This record gives sequence, C-alpha cells and structure tokens, in this order.
Amino acid sequence: MESYDIIIQLKAMFDKATRVERFETVTAILERTQKDDEPVGPHVLRMIRLFENLERLGVPLGTSLQLTLYSTLYIKVMRTLWLTTT
Repeated sequence: MESYDIIIQLKAMFDKATRVERFETVTAILERTQKDDEPVGPHVLRMIRLFENLERLGVPLGTSLQLTLYSTLYIKVMRTLWLTTT
C-alpha cells in the first residue's frame, strides 16, 4: 500500500469522526438550556467551549451568529418559563 492510499484511508476515517463530532456539538448547542438553579457564569462558559469546539472542528461561527444563537436559546427558555408559570 502506498503512502497516498494510506492518507486517503486515514482522511476518510477521521472525516467521518469529525462529522459526527460536529453534529453532536451543534446538537449540544441547540439543546443547551440553563437550569433554574444554575449560575449564569458556568452556563456561558459551557456555551463558549461548545462554540470553540466547533471552531476547532473547522466550522467557525462568527461572533454575530454566536450571539444570535445564544439569544435564540434565551428566548426559548423565557417562552418555556412563561408557559409553565401561566
């Protein structure tokens, strides 16, 4: 087996793993909600780590998109709280 073939096989193996990790990270971002008793600081740091992980995987999100996603999640949480308290 030549080195080119080995590189192609390795790329195919790790590309699939990267796609799975990207999917799991995006899912974690979209499903992440702050618990009632959880302080804001650790929650924000967890979200930042998820965004940094996407960047590491080659899917950089601009600051504007990160803020948009975060505010969308905030609205989702507020809507849920409003529905459960009324």
